[in-house]
Amino acid sequence: RDFLSREPEEAGLNAWLGVLNGCPDMFTPPQTPSQCDRITVSAAFFQSPEFRLKGFFVFNFYRLAFDRLPEFSEISADMQSVTGQTPADTLARRAAFAVSLVGRQEFRARFDALSDADFVAALLDRYGLTAITTPDPQNPEGGQKVTLTRAELMSRLGGGALTRAAVLRAIVESDEVSAAEFTRAFVAMQYYGYLRRTPEEAGYHAWLNYLNAHPGDFRTMVHGFVNSIEYRMRFGQP
Repeated sequence: RDFLSREPEEAGLNAWLGVLNGCPDMFTPPQTPSQCDRITVSAAFFQSPEFRLKGFFVFNFYRLAFDRLPEFSEISADMQSVTGQTPADTLARRAAFAVSLVGRQEFRARFDALSDADFVAALLDRYGLTAITTPDPQNPEGGQKVTLTRAELMSRLGGGALTRAAVLRAIVESDEVSAAEFTRAFVAMQYYGYLRRTPEEAGYHAWLNYLNAHPGDFRTMVHGFVNSIEYRMRFGQP
């Protein structure tokens, strides 16, 4: 529930329980990683394709459009909004989310006064980009990627081939933005998922700085959250 905003399916639940059944108890570390590895199990949810379709997708819209982290209440509601009953339903909800976001007051206050060219420039300049490699905006769930220059995005938007929602989504889902935001999203989701709250600035940046200095060492950070007093208190034991 914490990371995928849904109830578990039986097969997946049983598979993960098979890994965790070797744990002595919820709060006692295993003697060996092969006996039980809660950290790997936990991190796997963040790295799953389903999470990328939902949490990472929503997070990057906030980062690109609003240049900020989403509040816990925002990302919780928005992840629910893109969670469908079937894979096809989820894809349809993702498309609807992009359209709905450009109608929000915060978005309109930032971008409504901009020309189409300035709109594209404002988004790309957030990351210093001149081109993006992204799912084809004409069929973003089709599996094909295209490379679009700044000029091409401006031309397609100005000519009506793309809407602002489509341009925004194309940049959000680009390889470039995904790479730039991956670590920020990973850290933020520890707060949203484990602690069920918005990150506090000092702690968020401390973990972000740690991962930037130790690329790939997600275990230390995940360990810090799942063994924190704040997380344990969710289940009644400090």
